[in-house]
Amino acid sequence: IGWTSSGQAHFGSGVMKTSIAAPSGKVEISSYNTPPAEGTASLYDATVTPTASGLHPDTLEIYVDNGVVFSKRLASESDHILPKTGFMIAARGRSKELLNELAEGSTIALEKEWANTTYSDFSHLIQAGPMLLSNGVAVTASESFNSSITEKQHPRTFVGVDASNRIIWAVMDGRDPMHSMGGTIAET
Repeated sequence: IGWTSSGQAHFGSGVMKTSIAAPSGKVEISSYNTPPAEGTASLYDATVTPTASGLHPDTLEIYVDNGVVFSKRLASESDHILPKTGFMIAARGRSKELLNELAEGSTIALEKEWANTTYSDFSHLIQAGPMLLSNGVAVTASESFNSSITEKQHPRTFVGVDASNRIIWAVMDGRDPMHSMGGTIAET
C-alpha cells in the first residue's frame, strides 16, 4: 500500500528496483538488512537493525548520511554499527569495485524504479501481504507465503480502505495464551 498525508491510497504490486550510480556504472541493491552475496550489494537501515552482522570480511561498508558518503571501510576493520540517520551499503565483488570509486564526501542518491509507477507519487509505503480482500471479495491466493505464515496463528497488522476512501489500520495481538493467540490469515 502507498498513501499520502492527505489520505490518498493505492494497493498493488510493490515490485521495485533500487540502485546507486557509481562513476563507472550502476549498482543494484539486491537485498536489505542481510549480508550481500558475492558480487552484490545490500542496504542496511538502523531503524530495522542497529548493526550489520554476518558480513564476509572482504565486504566494503559505505556509510551515508544526507546523501553524502561519510565513511568507507572493510568489514574486517569495522564494528558494523549503523548510523542512526542515513544508511549503510555493504558490497562484494563487482558491486564492491564499482562502489569503491565513491570517495568520502561524494554525494549519492538511491534511485528507485517502480514496476507500478503510481507508487512514485506516494510519501508513505509499506510492502506486505498477503492481500485479504479486493473490492470486498476475499482473496484466497497465498502470494507464495509459506503456510507457517498463513495457516498458523500470529500477531497481525492489517490495513484497508473503506467506501469513503478512509485508510483503516487494525492490529491483532498474539503469542500470549493469557490474552490473545493472534490469528491465521483466514481468521484475520
